[in-house]
This record gives sequence, C-alpha cells and structure tokens, in this order.
Amino acid sequence: MADQVWSKETFAEGYSSGRIIGLLGNGDPETEKRLLEEKKLGGSLSEFFLRGVKPLLSPNFRVLELGPGRGSWTRALVSVITRGEIHTIDLQNIRPWVKDIIANFPDRFFIHQVATRESKYDFLQDNYFDAFFTFGVFCHMNLDEIEDFLQQLRGKLRKESICIAQYSDWVKAISYCLEQDGYQYNLEAYNMLKRDYPFEVKMIHCKTFFQKLITLFEKYIQGKYPVSKVSSDRCFWVKNDQKTMNKILVNAGYEVFQIDMGYFKRDSVALFKPI
Repeated sequence: MADQVWSKETFAEGYSSGRIIGLLGNGDPETEKRLLEEKKLGGSLSEFFLRGVKPLLSPNFRVLELGPGRGSWTRALVSVITRGEIHTIDLQNIRPWVKDIIANFPDRFFIHQVATRESKYDFLQDNYFDAFFTFGVFCHMNLDEIEDFLQQLRGKLRKESICIAQYSDWVKAISYCLEQDGYQYNLEAYNMLKRDYPFEVKMIHCKTFFQKLITLFEKYIQGKYPVSKVSSDRCFWVKNDQKTMNKILVNAGYEVFQIDMGYFKRDSVALFKPI
C-alpha cells in the first residue's frame, strides 16, 4: 500500500535517477541509472530538465523540492539556482547522500526531514517559494495525500510560483507497456498490476482500442475478475491519470497550465501555479 510509512520503508536507501545533466561515461554507475530510468519512462530526463524545467527557473529563485532521495534532481537544480535557495523535504535523512551539495552550497541548501503523517509544514515560511518541483514522489502517494499536501503547499508559495510535478498515469503507462521497450523495462511492475488489478488494467487496454464497445460490457467483464485487497488508488503505483490529477490540482487551489508537459511515454508531468 502506498502511504508515507510504506514509502519510508521502501526507499530507506534513497532513490536515484542517475546523473540528470552532464557528460555520460561508459561504465559510470550514475550514467547506467539514468539510461535505465529513461528506458522505463520512455523519454529523456536531460531533455525534460534542460528544455522543460530550466527555462522556467531563475538563478535567484527559492525552490522547494519534495522527495529528493539521493539528490539526482537536486544536483540539476543547483546548477541553475546559482544565487537563490533550494529547500528539500524528505522522510529520510538525506544528508549522507548529498554531502557534495552541502559542502558546495552550505548557505543556500536547506534540508528538512519530516516525520510520517506530517501535515502542517509549519517549518516552511509562508509566501516564500518561487518554484516547487517533485519527481518520483506523487506516483507513490495516495490521491488524498497528494491533495492534502498540495493544499498545505499553496500557502508556502508566492502567487506567481511555478510548480512542476511528475505523477503516475495509468492510461499512459499501460499503453506504453504494449510497446516492446515499455514492456521490457517495466515488466515486473506491469505484471504486478495485471496480477493485482486485472480488471482495471483490462479496462485501460480496451478503452485504448474499443472505447464504444467496452461501455456495453463493463459491468459484465468486471464480474469475471477478482477484487484486490488493496484499492488501486492506494497501490504501490497509485492509480492516477490526467483527468484525476487535474481535478486534484483544481480542488487544491491551483491553475493548471499543462496537465502533461509531454516528455515521457509512461508518466505525466503537470505544470501549474497557485491561485
């Protein structure tokens, strides 16, 4: 089940997407991690950051990052935020993983470790941040937790703040797994979804190809499949999609510019700002 306790246990060693920007080297572990992540996602992490994220940031911005893990995206962000501040929020103590960032930016890099079930975030100043960024976090958060967090976040952001958030998109992901690369590099997770949520996965396949036909047989087909013990909106890869995420953002008090920035075949990335 995807909740904060599960996330803290599952990612106790942190998570790395590899070297987001910079030269890639043969045999370099950070290079190998990035290339694998890109195969899983069906898109370039470097292109996403350099074309999609970097142009929206200014060197003097105060940026809040949720779930930095081992600091893959944090290192990319500090390459742009040369005069501002970067604050991170994580369930883990990330200090052992980001010693280089601490050493190089001691006055501009602020780490906030939070307890599970944190809901107030009073340690962050109100109306303070110019940008919010998260990647690889909302895909493992229950939908109600995403909305609660976004509601708390809004008061910490300046009115014209820019927000970028990757999230799970079952419609895109399951469709991507029909492709050879998508299936090959997401095999374990995809098979787990098919095992635990066969009806819902089947529905997405059918809706991709037989939208009109499936509406006639949906209730009949559902009766042929077992029901999982854990609801799909609380599984390890939370069932979300663009329509649902748009509703969450609007309910939480945001204006949505793009519900998907369009850089990846598997996941969506929303671009939005507080109202």
